[in-house]
Amino acid sequence: GRITATFGGTTKTPTLDVWGAFAKPRFESGLRAESVVVAAAGALAPELDLRGTLRVAALAAKERALGNVVASFEGGRSMRINRFQQSAGDTTLTMRGVLAFDEAGVTARVDSLRLVAGALRVNAREPARVTLVRGRLRASPLVFDLEPGRLDADLDWDISGGRLDARGSLSGLDLA
Repeated sequence: GRITATFGGTTKTPTLDVWGAFAKPRFESGLRAESVVVAAAGALAPELDLRGTLRVAALAAKERALGNVVASFEGGRSMRINRFQQSAGDTTLTMRGVLAFDEAGVTARVDSLRLVAGALRVNAREPARVTLVRGRLRASPLVFDLEPGRLDADLDWDISGGRLDARGSLSGLDLA
């Protein structure tokens, strides 16, 4: 990969402009991609405050293709995701929310979420809490309008172990 960074500002208010491109990265969580490009710029102090974009081509978890990702973000130790879009074939996932980083991993509040998969349309009815710690993704509560119907669920995905545990209930579906 390649990273280019320019530092500016003063010693009291330093700034950063960074761009990075990585070919075929593999992550500890089991995720991999064909390429990742990230760009960010903003203040390093007195508070970290960056704005940036992320592009991931051919994202995959083990052998499962997850498509391409485009995102924009702003913030510091708490990062607002203004736009996240993941597309694979006829499936597109879009969402917005807030990420918080600490030594253990990442915690997110997903404020809005929409999934379009062929004729299926799914919209989140309320914010969800998502954590990613040591290769394990957990999400709850997941409350979705299914057009028609409703799904209430929670999810526990051990990405590196290849195990998915999900519980939920469906209501308002016309099975005829």
